[in-house]
Amino acid sequence: MKYILTILLLTPLTSWTQTVLIGKVSICKECKGVGMTTKDKETGKDSYTIKTSKTKKGELRTEIIYAPYKVIQDSQIIATGTTSSDGEFRIENLRKGTYEIQIDINRFLRADTLIELNEKRTRIEIELDDKHLWRYLDSTQLAKFPYNKEIAERDIQNGEVKILSAGLQLLSDNDLDSVTIKYGFKYFPVAGCIVDSYQDKAMEDYNSVVYEYLDKLNGQHWRENLKADIKTLYLSLGKKNER
Repeated sequence: MKYILTILLLTPLTSWTQTVLIGKVSICKECKGVGMTTKDKETGKDSYTIKTSKTKKGELRTEIIYAPYKVIQDSQIIATGTTSSDGEFRIENLRKGTYEIQIDINRFLRADTLIELNEKRTRIEIELDDKHLWRYLDSTQLAKFPYNKEIAERDIQNGEVKILSAGLQLLSDNDLDSVTIKYGFKYFPVAGCIVDSYQDKAMEDYNSVVYEYLDKLNGQHWRENLKADIKTLYLSLGKKNER
């Protein structure tokens, strides 16, 4: 796919001393990273608009980033275009002065910064922060699960105190209930052995409220006592089955 760097010069050239602005756009090295694709109009295949990867030191490296930009001075658009695949752009025929650089990939990946262009400063590096993007993506994923801190508080108020669980249970619900009832809750299975990160986070948020409530209800060491009681029950049931 061919990408063409387009620059629209809207300010007429005069006799001022011309200066070149060289810019580079990337994703911040501490960010989580993002891989965005778009359809190639010619081939119909997916191609990267943004692609990042982690270095051996754990820093994020921007491999590909086609970033739309605007160069503005005194509320007038001086130039517009799209960076090359390495995030670089170059604007010629500029005079000295203050310029606003706007990068706008989408509503989550954008930046707005100023540069005082002169003989000593002709370069600018702009790092995009992806936290807003991931907060949005995480929130949409978490919304799939019917449990969070607010629901936990509501359940406690309604007398439905439960700890969400996942994975294989070695004891039946009735057997577990016979132990947990004296601590004021029941285990409530919501997933099998495979739990993705979003469901795990939703369960953690819900359970954190319940554990805080149970800590106040049962005092210190109740969790250790619970584990001991469950172990005792498990061993006793095992001995019965051996008879």
